[in-house]
Amino acid sequence: QQHPETCNATQRRTATNNEQPTTDNKTVMQQKILVIDDDTDICLLLKRFLTKNGFAVEIAHNGRSGLERLDAFKPDLVMTDFRLGD
Repeated sequence: QQHPETCNATQRRTATNNEQPTTDNKTVMQQKILVIDDDTDICLLLKRFLTKNGFAVEIAHNGRSGLERLDAFKPDLVMTDFRLGD
């Protein structure tokens, strides 16, 4: 069994591409979530919680920037406030 601080080059390389190394040298794609909400506190709370649970998280504070992040980030799930100002 490898210690976390002694991962091999393949694990380090794949971990930078939204993939998480596993103990058997296989990689698992990290699920990506886009949070769109005009309430900054809600965004930060969700980002902190979801990141601690293994998700890659991006946030946007309005619909326009949410659409831009949608194209760039290509999330697996979008969580949005349906009453945004724009």
